[in-house]
Amino acid sequence: MLRDIKLLTVFLSVGPSNSSVLSTLEIPPEELQYRPLATVLEGSKLEGKSTGLVATSRVSHATPAAFAAHVDNRDNETEIMKQMVYENVDVVFGGGSSYLIPVAEGGKRTDGENLTKVLLDRDYQYVDSRDEMMNLTTGRAWGLFASSHMMPDIDRSSLAPEQPSLAEMTNKSIELLSQDKNGFFLMVEGSQVDWADHANDPNYAVTDFLAFDKAVKAAVNFAKKKTGILWF
Repeated sequence: MLRDIKLLTVFLSVGPSNSSVLSTLEIPPEELQYRPLATVLEGSKLEGKSTGLVATSRVSHATPAAFAAHVDNRDNETEIMKQMVYENVDVVFGGGSSYLIPVAEGGKRTDGENLTKVLLDRDYQYVDSRDEMMNLTTGRAWGLFASSHMMPDIDRSSLAPEQPSLAEMTNKSIELLSQDKNGFFLMVEGSQVDWADHANDPNYAVTDFLAFDKAVKAAVNFAKKKTGILWF
């Protein structure tokens, strides 16, 4: 059973294979196995909406990746990052810049492609610090603020003050995406609450959860202003 669960979790936005299905479930039809499955983000694009992803993990990590990539192994982050770059997501903020850069230039990519250059060629703004992000006013943007995961919230101000908070990334994403008259889809993940719980570290967990709460507040405040609806 543990083996089945482990296999089940590696798939991102593709149909399951025979070997990945729990023994209590039906085997999927052959035409569904490994077939790319549309995501909410892709559906939003089809509706003409702008799209964004925000995380404090590497943006190629499982949760953000599931919205913008289709792979049968969540650990294949070089492929995930490439798919995300070519997915045309309007705003991407988080960590993981090493997965944009070839090994020869100090990164993780073994295909030799420098995806930072690809982003610039595709008319994205690319930033790597809080100040640069805060200065963005319009247009499409990628901001990767760490080579791997971003710093936990409890340590950020002292160890990585150049990194924005989750709430700041959320606010800036909303500012940029809400300029689209057709609306937008934005996924925001407080990535590290889960990791802190796995580590049984209450200070880490509580501070990162409170940081996520501030990001939720940013989204709710925008919704209140936009709709006039009182949220509870």
